[in-house]
Amino acid sequence: KGVARTDSGVVAFIPKTLPGEEVRATTVKSKKRFIEMRLQEVVRASSQRVDAACPHFHDCGGCQLQMLSYQDQLALKHDLLMDQFKRNAPQILEELGTIPPVIGTQSPLAYRNRSAFHVDGSTIGFVDPLIEQLIPIDRCPCADDTINERLAAARQFFAEYTNTGVTDFSLQVGEDANGTASVQWILVFLDRETGEVKAPLPNANSELVTKHLTQLFPTDLFYGTMKTEERKSSFGDQFFYLGGGHQFFVPFSVADDAFKLAIEPGSFVQMDLQQAGVLYQDARKQLSVESSDDVVDFYSGSGGLSVALAKQANTVVGVELSKEAVTACEQSAALNQQENLTFR
Repeated sequence: KGVARTDSGVVAFIPKTLPGEEVRATTVKSKKRFIEMRLQEVVRASSQRVDAACPHFHDCGGCQLQMLSYQDQLALKHDLLMDQFKRNAPQILEELGTIPPVIGTQSPLAYRNRSAFHVDGSTIGFVDPLIEQLIPIDRCPCADDTINERLAAARQFFAEYTNTGVTDFSLQVGEDANGTASVQWILVFLDRETGEVKAPLPNANSELVTKHLTQLFPTDLFYGTMKTEERKSSFGDQFFYLGGGHQFFVPFSVADDAFKLAIEPGSFVQMDLQQAGVLYQDARKQLSVESSDDVVDFYSGSGGLSVALAKQANTVVGVELSKEAVTACEQSAALNQQENLTFR
């Protein structure tokens, strides 16, 4: 967020602005010591400002830095990291000497293999967190083309059926057991009648949605979850199989090593798999893992780093709180024929 002062001297935070710019903005939240504002017009632009790649950038709450070129975005992130070290860990920064440049992705657009959308009647989009308003989205340039294809189909469906009870849905790109392209859908249904959800799915609404979408995308996998009106989180605590395939995997590469991850609904996986591979390779390099080493990966999540390390180590043990994630990770170990990899 840009930091500015109003004509009366009040500190203001304004997203999507750059140093030195003169702007007009509207106050949306007032705090005791500052205000939050929403950009309305750039009166005098920075020489670094560029046209955003997405037509929804000004209104959408998803992206924050598209007013900068990608190289300038990387430089800004590096400067912010340096500033944090100087403020909070100067001794560590002195030991390091400097922070190396940020490693950028080769594909700054169409990189997201997972996206979540909000639904309000026939409107699908992202919520602007400043004004807490749903912004309709036709297409997200940051999302994989497969996600945008499914988004278009979902928009047509919800335009026809506006009372399904669906409040949100997420799309994860991957493949089925045969290696055929597939998408894992998680559809969130609102339960207005019960304060405690006890396996209410499938129901008439979920069967209607699943029947329509499985006809369009027979290789996709569909899950449902429910939330009460009081629940702030987008997703419920339980996931119910609704239809489609029964197995779902996400392929990724680390250097020349190719792997697959089994993904259960609700489990976390890096949304930029290409960049995740770069991250895991750098971790392997920094750790200098050898064939005699025994490694413990705490908070292993969906197991991507564990799988990558098991290629080089003697044994790897992934430790994760989520039972669903552990189950998926065990499937991944078997899928990648890694007998030296276990999870608990």
